[in-house]
Amino acid sequence: MQKSIVALFILAALTLPFQNCGKLFGAKEGTDTGNALSSGNGQVAAVTGSEQLVGAICTDLTACHTGLDLSSCETAVGNLNGLPSGFGASQATMDDLANAETTGTVTGSFPDLNLCVSQLNAVSCASPEMQSAFQSGSYAGLPALISTLSSCSQVY
Repeated sequence: MQKSIVALFILAALTLPFQNCGKLFGAKEGTDTGNALSSGNGQVAAVTGSEQLVGAICTDLTACHTGLDLSSCETAVGNLNGLPSGFGASQATMDDLANAETTGTVTGSFPDLNLCVSQLNAVSCASPEMQSAFQSGSYAGLPALISTLSSCSQVY
């Protein structure tokens, strides 16, 4: 009997600290709803799926095009007309898409976002699509590059 009580006490002592881990680490109770590509917790500005896409695009472009800096690329790509249609969205620019995600007007899919980014990262710097995505200060070829990535059209 004493062994059972000791074992129960040890079991309780080991599990008790984990009973409210969610509350300790800021997790919400219940089921979260909202945009699957942003946290929407109101505490810190969430990075939207479109912002992740712009970051991935510009990371690859700056790796492949000498002299192109990340910040100016992100600004230009965020304002490039027509690019969201390559991801299955109807907004005019990626910045407009980010605003729509933030307000919950548009939601996306993490699995498709991850596949899209993986396909983008796999494009060789030497490929004609990557070379024409940014030429002479213009991003006019970028929509053509995105259109070659099959999973990207399914993000939104």
